[in-house]
Amino acid sequence: MSGGSFDEKDDFWDIEKLIPKKKSTLRPFATKPVTTVYEPDSQKPSDAVSGEASDRRLTFQKSEEVENLPLADESYVPDGNRLIKRVTVKRTNDKYDFYGNFRKAALVYYDHKTEKCDYVPFFSYMPQYSQMNTEQKNYYFYWRWEIRRGRFVKTDYSYLYLYVYEILNLPDKIPASEGARILASLWREYKNDLPRIGANFAVWIQDYCLIHRIPCPTAELRGFMHEVIAASSFKEYYLADIKEADGESIGAMIAFLSDYDWRRGKFIEGSDTDAYKKHMYTAMRGLFLSLDECGELYDTSGGTRTLVRNAFPNSLCTHSVKCRIEIEYVSLMNADRLRAGITAAVRYTENKLRALMGIKSRLSVKDLPDSYRSLIDTYFDLISKREERVRVKADVPEYEKLYDAPDEKLSFAGADEIERASWQVTQRLVVEEEEETKEENARQKTEIRDEAPARVGFSDVEVPRSDGVDRYGLSDGDVAFLAALVNDDEQVEIDEFDAFSAAERINEAFSDAMGDVVLYNDGEKYGIYDDYTEEIKEWLKKITM
Repeated sequence: MSGGSFDEKDDFWDIEKLIPKKKSTLRPFATKPVTTVYEPDSQKPSDAVSGEASDRRLTFQKSEEVENLPLADESYVPDGNRLIKRVTVKRTNDKYDFYGNFRKAALVYYDHKTEKCDYVPFFSYMPQYSQMNTEQKNYYFYWRWEIRRGRFVKTDYSYLYLYVYEILNLPDKIPASEGARILASLWREYKNDLPRIGANFAVWIQDYCLIHRIPCPTAELRGFMHEVIAASSFKEYYLADIKEADGESIGAMIAFLSDYDWRRGKFIEGSDTDAYKKHMYTAMRGLFLSLDECGELYDTSGGTRTLVRNAFPNSLCTHSVKCRIEIEYVSLMNADRLRAGITAAVRYTENKLRALMGIKSRLSVKDLPDSYRSLIDTYFDLISKREERVRVKADVPEYEKLYDAPDEKLSFAGADEIERASWQVTQRLVVEEEEETKEENARQKTEIRDEAPARVGFSDVEVPRSDGVDRYGLSDGDVAFLAALVNDDEQVEIDEFDAFSAAERINEAFSDAMGDVVLYNDGEKYGIYDDYTEEIKEWLKKITM
């Protein structure tokens, strides 16, 4: 290296000079994306965006106020959910709208539909219109139109989520109550084919209803509430409305509040599982309703918690609907006193079921409140009485059964024929009465009729109908007859045959519904068994409310 400077070193060690030069493939950022025009209808809406690629990329455009959308922060106490104390919705203050073009495209395509076409697979982690080709678009619009008509045809995760994003981002286009109903029905209909949707739908439905201040779509979630609560991280939201709970909801509540899992009991497999579940749910539902009425179900000993999160996680949200939600609620998970009571009640109820099955083995029960015990005992006492009546009836000797009324239903035509034939026989056997005797009898009948209490034609009675109450197929006349018996109305008189027919229909209806007859005939009059008087009164009260 002598005779040369450090800068004049040998080029042999300069590796970069040995590597061939490549032309740069980088392009400057385009100021405007190239788009192609897609016309969904002959005339596009006024807020339509030009081109199907309007939502093609993540754009950083400045957010704009959207007319008719609730952009202001709000805080309120929800109705109908006593576990949630307060909900606060805070709107975003982001300077840029990451998915603003999606909302514009959704408005363009909102009314678009296509004819029936074959299913075409589509996949995207964050599905948008621009990611679909023509065939996929056609199938999506066909599938969405079928959903709006109540027909749930084949789909996949991406089509399903794209429709959900439309509902979340178009609150000014889709009424909130309708949006909640659609979300719940999508979950119900596709939960088996697309099992991974549960966790997302559980939180999206919660946020959607709380943000728009509407009740939970319980009617659409019936039948799989156990799955709904299991999928939800905020279970108290779905547990609040006990009055609307079905069997699955009661089962989910038991699973959430009890530390004992009765479904794993060693005797349930050898029993009538459906009957076992029915009695467990019915007994516990009565307990839950009582606790709801007195306020014990909302035990605050576990304290309140505040859940804070961005609304609609894992979804595509435009600036217009993006917000943060804060939920202050009563935590049932930490309500130790309530959990201990419910756990003891479940074990005690299982002991009652074992007793009905004739099993001597019993579970130990600790810390069961007396009020809980009394409610459960009342239910099973009624069940025991019904079982006893069924057993006694089954033990009646065969010759005594011959004296019972026939099981066949009587027809009015048959009754008329019997009456006509009997009169023909009477006319042949009875000597014609003297004219004076006839006049005397007619006079006596007139006096008796004038003094007799007013006769009611029950077939002409109209009883007010209450929606949602099962009438067990009974007519207004049958209901009126039952009401007269309940009120012990001595001023009401009914033809013997009509009374017999009405009593038969009523006993048959309640035997199917409750497992036992409710009316008796002591040879002089009809009456209601004492064990069922209060139940009949409550049923009649609901019928006419």
